[in-house]
Amino acid sequence: MSEDLKKFTPPKSKEYRLEDIQNVNYKPHPYCITPKHLSGDHMYLGEAEIKEAEEKHGAKCGIYVSPDGKDWQNSFKSGYHRCEVPYAEHTSDRVLFIKVLVDKEIKDLKGLKTYLKSIAPTMKKLKIDGVAFIGPDKPITK
Repeated sequence: MSEDLKKFTPPKSKEYRLEDIQNVNYKPHPYCITPKHLSGDHMYLGEAEIKEAEEKHGAKCGIYVSPDGKDWQNSFKSGYHRCEVPYAEHTSDRVLFIKVLVDKEIKDLKGLKTYLKSIAPTMKKLKIDGVAFIGPDKPITK
């Protein structure tokens, strides 16, 4: 469980639970760390350290991009070029995942609307862009 997930009040309903917080919808793609990012004096790489590596050591995203920009991979491929987009322009959406534990439509989950309203300030503080629902692991028979 992530530390940020622990900052939420758990739902009272037994029909759903908070599952995870993840980044999704990477634009233009996930930022890839390279050896040049590791040439500084920092033990951990956060946003400030990555930007410093770009400025002081010429570090760039390690992703290779297709000529049309629609495909990418983290190793060289003929015709692809190294990503030149700085770290600050690599974005994603931060999403709170809620696990549905019962065989019901989301609109029918007990207290969900009220719960979502109650956690909105925490989501804003943690810069969470939205919510996604995960269905039960296996079909639940009634």
